[in-house]
Amino acid sequence: SWAYGQVAIDSTIIKKTELIEAIEIAEPTLLEKQKQLELETEKNQAKEKALEEQLKTAKDKEKAAEKARKEIEKAEKEVEKARKKAEKEQKNLAKAENKVEKAEKSLDKITGKFNKEKQKYDNKKATGKLTDEDDLKYREKLLDYENKIRTAKLEVEKTKRDLEKLVN
Repeated sequence: SWAYGQVAIDSTIIKKTELIEAIEIAEPTLLEKQKQLELETEKNQAKEKALEEQLKTAKDKEKAAEKARKEIEKAEKEVEKARKKAEKEQKNLAKAENKVEKAEKSLDKITGKFNKEKQKYDNKKATGKLTDEDDLKYREKLLDYENKIRTAKLEVEKTKRDLEKLVN
């Protein structure tokens, strides 16, 4: 019975020893797994950090692109505004030139009428076919034309001055 007890103890010791060895074998595996998990965690953190940097860089590029787009839109608006202003100035210049031309034509027309009436008056006066009443009417008419000529000359000067303002 002593031997049986000894065998049981020995058998327990052997089993205990096997367990300890199994635990010792398992411990390094657990440590290795823990180290491997730590390495994977570090790798994942590094990947996550790299992705965050890429995201930040992408956002910065997007902001820069948006800013550039807005600057381009602003520049396009300024160009359009300048174009419209130039068109308006060109239109005003053309109007002013037309007014000068119209005023000069009016002056020429009135001057032509005056010269025609003056010639009629001079011819009748030279031939002696002019009554006192007709003389008065012709002189009144010629005076009226002279006033119209003065007014037309003033209008020509005014329109030319307006044109000069636009040119300069």
